[in-house]
Amino acid sequence: MSEEILKALMQLFAIIVKQDDAVHEDEKLFVEKFLKQQLKPEMVAEYYALFEGFLNEGTQEATEEPVKKRKLTSVKDSVKTLSICKKINKTLTQKQKLIVLVRLFELLQKKTTVDDSNQRKEIVDTVASVFNILPNELLDLEAFCNTSNFADFMPNPSLLLVGKTLTPIEGGAKYIENDIDEPIAIIKVSSEDMYFVRYKGHATLSLNGMPLNKQQIVVSPQGSTLKLPHGEPIYYSDIQSHFLSAQNLPKLSFEVTNLSYKFPNGTVGLRNVALDEGAGKLIAIM
Repeated sequence: MSEEILKALMQLFAIIVKQDDAVHEDEKLFVEKFLKQQLKPEMVAEYYALFEGFLNEGTQEATEEPVKKRKLTSVKDSVKTLSICKKINKTLTQKQKLIVLVRLFELLQKKTTVDDSNQRKEIVDTVASVFNILPNELLDLEAFCNTSNFADFMPNPSLLLVGKTLTPIEGGAKYIENDIDEPIAIIKVSSEDMYFVRYKGHATLSLNGMPLNKQQIVVSPQGSTLKLPHGEPIYYSDIQSHFLSAQNLPKLSFEVTNLSYKFPNGTVGLRNVALDEGAGKLIAIM
């Protein structure tokens, strides 16, 4: 990520975190871990200091007028959020915007108090609006990040679960049977053909040869391989095929009649070629 985008994210993280009277250590650790995943070790301290600087803006005034300032801060921060998002909106790809949104939802989960949940959620909704996140995908990602029990989420056709003793629901979540302690959940964001993976169990999993981060929702990139303790690996194509199989895709046939081709020098390449193949077959001509 560019310096401009990382700086903007530090501002967004700080705005969300300070919608309360106290900053929790879990929230600081979340930001620090995020930076460690994005930057070289020598640059982490620099951007973390930026985060703390944004966090401390206006602290003195808020202390002097707690009730009045708390109400004004929400309005002020909403305007600031809008400005930040508009500034980086054209710089981020839509895939990057979805990843930012997931990180914001994860940050929301670090706070256990309820008092400021509405203010925090409004800020994230502002981000989603500027980023043009589709409403149904926003709801799916929010539920995916927030839920502690995927049983409530099973009717969702955008969900794929990997686990044991799973009961399919018609038109709902897809399933891959595997003898693992806790289900692995994969959600599809159709607009960008992206797959986010979440696992909270104790088994050792790897994605593309690297240990799967159980503390964070991760993206399964194209061509990826998810290795489990038991059973066959789950390939990116396996994930795709489970979602494609649930779609009522039209069956295509391939018909060619009297196809001819001449090269620029007049040499005949094809003469009166005819092909007729039914659905379910793949034809390639070189």
